Amino acid sequence: MGERGRSSFIASAAAEKVARLRLLKASEKAAGSLRDVAISDWETPEKTSAWVAKGRVAADRRAHTD
Repeated sequence: MGERGRSSFIASAAAEKVARLRLLKASEKAAGSLRDVAISDWETPEKTSAWVAKGRVAADRRAHTD
C-alpha cells in the first residue's frame, strides 16, 4: 500500500459503488411489487411516515439492547 493510502481509498470507493449499484438494481426489481397489496399503515403519506418512524424506533431499541 502506498504511503498515502490511495489504493485502499480506491478499493473502498469501488466497493461502495458496487454496493450502491446492487441496491439500485434490487430497488428497481422490487418497484411496484406491492401495488396490489392492501397495507393499512401505507394508505396515506402521513400514515406511511408514521409507520417508518415506528420501525426506526424499534430498530434503535433493538440496536441498544444487543
